[in-house]
Amino acid sequence: STAVNGEFLVKLPMGDASTTEKDLVVAVSDGTDVVKTFTYSHVVVGDVFYGSGQSNMEMSFAWGIINGNEHIKEAKKYSLIRRIKVMRTASDIPAENIQVQTKWSVCSPATVKAYTAAGYYFARRIHIETGVPIGILDDNWSGSPIQPFIVPTAYKDIPALKKDWQSASSFVPGTPEYKKHIQGLIKRANTWVAKAEAALEKGEPVP
Repeated sequence: STAVNGEFLVKLPMGDASTTEKDLVVAVSDGTDVVKTFTYSHVVVGDVFYGSGQSNMEMSFAWGIINGNEHIKEAKKYSLIRRIKVMRTASDIPAENIQVQTKWSVCSPATVKAYTAAGYYFARRIHIETGVPIGILDDNWSGSPIQPFIVPTAYKDIPALKKDWQSASSFVPGTPEYKKHIQGLIKRANTWVAKAEAALEKGEPVP
């Protein structure tokens, strides 16, 4: 689609899953000529699953898994499983870009050691049953609650979470709750500034 402020969206037509690796070439044009191309190699077509949660999802084979060494060895049979690890980064609002710890990797005895074990076993089961390539978005954070992984506006649509909408809406720009929340932060900040200036003027420690 047409770029706006350098942003663009590419929608690929829905197709059948493919286990044949191919190159995906993205060509950038100035409207007349191709000025740059990006090539992504070893691309297969399948399903991608989002693996989020806390330590039970982050746990990798390196943590120690029952029969882990045996499953690490057999990972060579599942090169159609791919995984990328998302960086631990917090944000109060949806981020346009994310940072990653790794690039997409092809499953092998060498790479699978760092995979989310729960995510890998899930992907392996689905792949065995369907033959479809499986991608894992490995995005988890030990000790975190599930709420940060849920889009705030979804609280209104999930019956079990409706009671939490009041607090969740405090982080949704444009809502009355968000405005009240930010006004409260500004008031606290201004109060601190006044106290800090007074303390500084008196030569006292700033609170």
